[in-house]
Amino acid sequence: MSVLKRTVQFLRNNKIFLREIGKWLDVNGEAIYGTRPWTISGEGETKNASGYMSEGNTVEYTSQDIRFTTKGNVLYAISFDWSNDGVVIKSLSNNNPQNLKVTSISMLGCDEKKLSGNRPTKV
Repeated sequence: MSVLKRTVQFLRNNKIFLREIGKWLDVNGEAIYGTRPWTISGEGETKNASGYMSEGNTVEYTSQDIRFTTKGNVLYAISFDWSNDGVVIKSLSNNNPQNLKVTSISMLGCDEKKLSGNRPTKV
């Protein structure tokens, strides 16, 4: 394959990838833009590959790999994968670091509201 063909294929693949990121941000951007880190940055067992020459090592995230951001009095929990069984947010249990009380839970891009009290929360 010529360099030109490889370059064109590379650009097409990146264009598709960037469109997918844009679609995700259309729904979830409010959890990213203008937010601040929460007291706990995240939870989950999956560790990123790190160190010299680790760029090619892929990591499989699960629905239990969650990162947190805040804006005003809203806490965003971003799960790295989807689970039909729900997501348990352990950091919002009764022993959470800031003694927060969960008053409502909603998913960006979804009109349904859920409330699960102040215990390990499954959405």
